[in-house]
Amino acid sequence: DILNGGQANKDKQSSGSGQSNEDEQNVNSGQQEKQEGSGGTPPPVAVVLLGDDYEPPNETFYLRQEIQSQFNGLRLVAPTDPIIPYDAPRGFPNQEVQFPEPPDDGLRKSVMADVALLTQHTAPILIESPILYTPTVNPRPGRFVRTYRSVSMPLNVGYERFLDLSIGSPHWPTEYWEHLTQTPPDPRYTELAQSIIAQLPLEYRDNLVAQAFAIKLFLDEQTQYTMKERHENAADPTAEFLFGPHKQFIGYCVHTSHAAVYLWRSIGIPARIGVGYATPAEQQKGSAILVLANDAHSWPELYFEELGWVILDVAPQTTLDEMGEPPDLAMLDALEELARAEPDSQYRQTIDWRALWQEYKIHVYATIVGILAL
Repeated sequence: DILNGGQANKDKQSSGSGQSNEDEQNVNSGQQEKQEGSGGTPPPVAVVLLGDDYEPPNETFYLRQEIQSQFNGLRLVAPTDPIIPYDAPRGFPNQEVQFPEPPDDGLRKSVMADVALLTQHTAPILIESPILYTPTVNPRPGRFVRTYRSVSMPLNVGYERFLDLSIGSPHWPTEYWEHLTQTPPDPRYTELAQSIIAQLPLEYRDNLVAQAFAIKLFLDEQTQYTMKERHENAADPTAEFLFGPHKQFIGYCVHTSHAAVYLWRSIGIPARIGVGYATPAEQQKGSAILVLANDAHSWPELYFEELGWVILDVAPQTTLDEMGEPPDLAMLDALEELARAEPDSQYRQTIDWRALWQEYKIHVYATIVGILAL
């Protein structure tokens, strides 16, 4: 029952994005501001073209853009220490990039995808657990900001297989364990986590997987989802979300993802946050997926020795916001056709940088000499 109840649906509703405007800027510098309560269809931000058959086990495509694992005294942010593994691109590399493959054990599936971005982003959005990223020729620069191809190894099984797995890795150095278990110095996180675990059947209380799922399910049941409560003036927004006297368990995905990770870390379970988009399978038509602005999302992740990083999202059972209109997929056919089009000849030409340097180096030298003379 613990694992069957842990279905990872995103905690946002179609009435608005899963993140605040400030949080969205961390994911997508050009994303349009959401219209809360407008009831209109949010704008598209990307088209994903699957090259392999893939159905996410929890009916949600998770497109990761950033990893947040470093506690900066207020919240989790992308790690700045170069010794901390970061299995996602920083910016948009201009050549192929490969990432370490996650443990497979037959529970993951290789999925190739072409992505065409419709708005400016700070980094690529990639199907969870990417192992390769490479830029591609943009077929329609007037329509798409940029295009690229990725290969990922997303999970291909449900959570019922998890109970006997091992959380964390014995091969991690002490510094990485400490990095992934750092929390705010507030004893209430540990106290709440231990009180949740105490409700487990006796035979599961020492099982880290059962503990993690119990905390996730507790947040599912207790959280009231709304984009209207930001906790932005609190010294610790997550603590106010969990322990506040008047706004307890009222918030959105930034609060639930931080709450899950802090509660897990407080009892020694290493965890991190993924940021990007969580797009429901209903926005898929054939092999094309329409990613909308209000799919912006953040979610908690756990590391299993046998699987690598796995998304264990929080899904609040109560929402206080009005439901918006279902997405209109009429535009997807046209966008898919443009994304699959052959590039115009003018965009196929590659730049001969060596010849370009030979042609203009005398002008560069002259400019340098002029500057030195001045």
